[in-house]
Amino acid sequence: RRLVSASRRSIDEADRRLAHLAGRASAADPGRAMARGWSITRAVDGSVLRSAADVTPGAALLTTVADGTIRSTVVPLDGDSP
Repeated sequence: RRLVSASRRSIDEADRRLAHLAGRASAADPGRAMARGWSITRAVDGSVLRSAADVTPGAALLTTVADGTIRSTVVPLDGDSP
């Protein structure tokens, strides 16, 4: 009886831990963030852009949103040098 009881507790604890880890993995899923309106922008070489300083006018960008990918080209803002 003790062995069966200990086995059940062990399985219950493993189930709780697995559910906890699954929740953490789900929270980190980029697809969930994109569904809330976020996007991921990359240079054409695949590197993720983290700053406007990472690009120059004329650079091609790929932006991934919840339902697809958008290709764009960087243009200078008014008043910026070309």
